[in-house]
Amino acid sequence: MTGRTFTYLILLLSLNAAAEPFTPADNDIIATARATNTAQLNQDELMALLKQSQQVGKTELRQGLLKNQLQQRYAQSATPQLGYMYARVLQREHQFSEAMAI
Repeated sequence: MTGRTFTYLILLLSLNAAAEPFTPADNDIIATARATNTAQLNQDELMALLKQSQQVGKTELRQGLLKNQLQQRYAQSATPQLGYMYARVLQREHQFSEAMAI
């Protein structure tokens, strides 16, 4: 393969490899987390887990568990402390209107 042919081939491939950037809207959820833990945590354990999840690299690990636990508990008994924790979890997912409704 000559140098000129190789250059044309590389140029052709690079032009086809371009992609347009995607910018999600403020309320778009771009990734979901699933938790498979079925343990029922008390309010103190949920608050401790919420505080731990604020550390770098820990949010994704605990977000699904927190959201599922708090959603179920808040539906059963809507206490101010549960509402506060649930709203904070929703805010992390940029679900601001849902968090304000709580």
